[in-house]
Amino acid sequence: MDSAKSDTEVDRVKINQILDSFKSGMSGLSSQEAEQRQKEHGFNEISEKKKNPILKFLAYFWGPIPIMIEVAAILSLFVHHFTDFIIIMVLLLMNTLVGFWHDRKADNAIELLKEKLAPSARVLRDKKWKVLPARELVVGDIIRLRLGDVVPADVKLIEGDYLECDESALTGESMPVEKHSGDEAYSGSVIARGEMTAVVSKIGMDTYFGKTAKLVESARTKSHFERAVIRIGNFLIILAVFLVFIIMIVALFRQDNLMEALRFAMVLTVASIPVALPAILTVTMAIGAINLSKKKAIVSKLAAIEELAGVDVLCSDKTGTLTQNKLTIAEAVPAGDFTKTDVLLYAALASRKEDNDTIDNAILQATDKDKSVADKISAFNQEKFHPFDPVIKRTEAQLVDPESKQLNVSKGAPQVIFELCKKNLSNGDLHLQDKVDDYAKMGYRMIAVAKNGGPESWQLIGLIPLFDPPREDSAQTIKDAIAMGVDIKMVTGDNAAIAKQIASKLGLKPHILQAAELKNKPTHELEELVAKADGFAEVFPEHKFSIVQILQKLKHIVGMTGDGVNDAPALKKADCGIAVAGATDAAKSAASIVLTSPGLSVIIDAIKESRKIFQRMNSYSIYRIAETVRVLFFITASILAFNFYPVTAVMIVLLALLNDAPIMAIAGDNVRYSRQPEKWNMKIVLGLGTLLGTIGVISSFFIFYIGKNVLHLNRDVLQAFIFLKLAVAGHLTIFIARTRKFFWSIKPSKGLLWSAILTKILATFFAVYGWFISPIGWKLAGIVWGYALAAFFVTDVVKRYFYKFFIESKDSV
Repeated sequence: MDSAKSDTEVDRVKINQILDSFKSGMSGLSSQEAEQRQKEHGFNEISEKKKNPILKFLAYFWGPIPIMIEVAAILSLFVHHFTDFIIIMVLLLMNTLVGFWHDRKADNAIELLKEKLAPSARVLRDKKWKVLPARELVVGDIIRLRLGDVVPADVKLIEGDYLECDESALTGESMPVEKHSGDEAYSGSVIARGEMTAVVSKIGMDTYFGKTAKLVESARTKSHFERAVIRIGNFLIILAVFLVFIIMIVALFRQDNLMEALRFAMVLTVASIPVALPAILTVTMAIGAINLSKKKAIVSKLAAIEELAGVDVLCSDKTGTLTQNKLTIAEAVPAGDFTKTDVLLYAALASRKEDNDTIDNAILQATDKDKSVADKISAFNQEKFHPFDPVIKRTEAQLVDPESKQLNVSKGAPQVIFELCKKNLSNGDLHLQDKVDDYAKMGYRMIAVAKNGGPESWQLIGLIPLFDPPREDSAQTIKDAIAMGVDIKMVTGDNAAIAKQIASKLGLKPHILQAAELKNKPTHELEELVAKADGFAEVFPEHKFSIVQILQKLKHIVGMTGDGVNDAPALKKADCGIAVAGATDAAKSAASIVLTSPGLSVIIDAIKESRKIFQRMNSYSIYRIAETVRVLFFITASILAFNFYPVTAVMIVLLALLNDAPIMAIAGDNVRYSRQPEKWNMKIVLGLGTLLGTIGVISSFFIFYIGKNVLHLNRDVLQAFIFLKLAVAGHLTIFIARTRKFFWSIKPSKGLLWSAILTKILATFFAVYGWFISPIGWKLAGIVWGYALAAFFVTDVVKRYFYKFFIESKDSV
């Protein structure tokens, strides 16, 4: 006994020395002390090397596209086309400003989302436990670390039994590392088991994570979105370069002015290549992420928006997502000679209020209402407490009773407590196992309570039925999700009887599999079981990961919800990992979308919003392909067939400026979400874009014929005549591309409508009054407008039939 006392004193001295080294104490720091230390040492954050805005702006003048524009401008000077030089330089400056603005807008949106996802820490300040942003921690702060927390700074552990820390992201060590009092835990590691108090030893760039930040950046694969953008971009770039190469070869054979031909080719290439494609799509997603945050869904990875739009299977956690996560205690079921009051008393003694555990809170709230039980609790002294551990599935408290005797109390999963008490179970106690199944069929979750006076003398005290009622909106939300083509599979750690009971109340099919049924099955049989199941019960973390993996193998886009540290692998594996409201920091870090409001309806709202965002991106992609094909093929064919340049280099520059201006507004356009999961269909995107572009080529040649052979316009006026047609028709194409039905089926946003109208008016003024080009007057402008509108209606009908034959089943709601 003296030896044990001596060891405790040594530990206390050691802890005091650690605290003294950081000028702290067990009561923590005061706000004034923390503020002073923060002024001296800064915030607890990993500093990012942010590029100087001026240097970032200047960088836009360097690269393949800007250099091509600059060469075209220099060639204009050589051939004494000074007006062209000015306009081309305006194009360069416009491209730079648009690119810089887009990047800033996306960066600002992402930074705003990062702030909302900033981790927090439980800190002892002014002798009170507070939850503060992790960046406000200073050396010497006393913090509490619990299961699921991401360690917010390097710390020295000073109080508690042990921690198991997952340091795989830092050291590569796959197994959790056990830590005890006096050991160091590193910033960025995840608490896998245990609970301890610690003192902050290092912050920010001084931490182990800060020093190795560059080494721990994990390689990432390209998302479906990035692959789609690359494919669209490559298609247009190869097309543009090939046709411009043909123009240059023909110019050489015809012995045209090489400098003029080269300048024209440069400008045409620049106007045809979709320079802004990645930027506009990224900004569309960034703005969409802000809209999702208003619906209580915070996006941590922008590509997740596109992934969420394609989710066709959602594996939903039960507790807190489908149910209210507000446990109600029913009448206790005592064992042996114990009373109902005893069951509640010992359950309360095996709980701790400061842990804010859902089950603990429900039990303590029930005991607070019963004064006789509350008085009895105060007579016990709690010396040690082991919080709930998802591996052993129980809590345990070491107490001293009113007679000064040592006593251990435990509560947890019935099967675990029954195993603990198996040497002392009576025949009457064995019947309680049947009670667990009976209550489960009624939707109750059971916990068992036991006590002991020694290692071999655990006694079963009784059972407490808990009921977590379904959320009021869950049944309707599930119905909406199924109507949207999303298959909901419930995933829960509760037994199959409870899962089936909840499923029946929510309108889910009752085919619930126990996780054990998935063991030792051949691959094809396992895939069939998972595909047909409507839910999974008695699930452990490794089962969640396997379920996601199998569904992905079956070509599903999988969404997975979770809240605990053990859910992190499955959240990371899923195409779209969703951390639900109240999730641990570990779950938030692994997820690509974090919910700040409970319930499944938030996820469904997010899916609807993401599908709208996807349609905006899809519309722009089709439009951009159509425009490139329309302009590039028409100009190339005119040069090859008629040895006639239908527009000048200056006109191409003006077209590029006028056509891209209204497109910025597409990020806020009105759309309707699809009834089915979305995915990039390159045959549709490239096919429709090419079809619309080809119709544009045909209509351009027809107006070329009218201008030359019917109206007998001279060369300069004919070029201005064609320029106006290309400008007006180009803006109209976006209204065709943005809907799957006729263009009037969805009203465009005011921003898109007015930006298109104003740029069309501006293009008309350029042509009518001859700004930088030959004037054509109002009469010819009227003919162009009438012709362009007629072609617009015909093209829209062709588009409608294209969708009708190819993807009629995917019409919008």
